[in-house]
Amino acid sequence: MFKKNKRISTTLFNEILKNSRSVRGDILYARFANNSLEESRFAVVVPKKIIKGSVKRHILKRRISHILKEFEEEFPTKDYIFFLGKYDEDFSKEKIKEDIKKIVSLIK
Repeated sequence: MFKKNKRISTTLFNEILKNSRSVRGDILYARFANNSLEESRFAVVVPKKIIKGSVKRHILKRRISHILKEFEEEFPTKDYIFFLGKYDEDFSKEKIKEDIKKIVSLIK
């Protein structure tokens, strides 16, 4: 989990979905919007439509959040919502890291 000041609230989440741009990677896609703060805020969504079991969904959400923390400094100061677009049983940290690097390069 991100610290409270790095998380996106529910009302802000809905606002970002309405007024944002998107970038698509191979596994993930990100919606992002400008914010007036000096630091970025993040949210990770793993839809039920893609993964039915809640345990797998939460494990994957934690894995993605942990990797995002490693790349936190590389993101421009905006609000980001990451959605899982595809799921494969062979998901590894390396694949997710490569996809996040790709998304960061597209946003900059």
